[in-house]
Amino acid sequence: MNKLKSSKASRTHRIIKVLGINAVVFLMLVSITGCVSFAGIPNSGSSNISISNKSDEAIKAYDLVIELTPQDSDRWATKGNALYKLNKFDEALNAYDKSIEINPHNSKVWYNKGAVLDNLNKYDEAIKAYEKAIEINPQDSKAWYTKA
Repeated sequence: MNKLKSSKASRTHRIIKVLGINAVVFLMLVSITGCVSFAGIPNSGSSNISISNKSDEAIKAYDLVIELTPQDSDRWATKGNALYKLNKFDEALNAYDKSIEINPHNSKVWYNKGAVLDNLNKYDEAIKAYEKAIEINPQDSKAWYTKA
């Protein structure tokens, strides 16, 4: 069993080296969600899968990629974004915190963390996260402010 897991992991690492991590994530999500059809051929059976199941499968895909590249802060942030969209704010906060632990200089992750904290009614902490985002990149804060 462990040999099988090792073989799968080794194969996945080779695929990532050839395609790059972004392509692998994209292919996994397309496979799981059935959101793309090729050559005009609809994905068979994709309508039988509920949105909830697709979302759960997408999170599993992010977990797999993170398992393969645990020190990639962007992967943690992307997982946080997906969890945020599912209103899983506590889990999103954990993912953003991990991303920030790896790369504390990403203003967008700090901003997203502030949004999660805002949704959790942790307003003082949210303000601190927003302030950190502005401190890191004041130019981004102008774009955030105009979107609100």
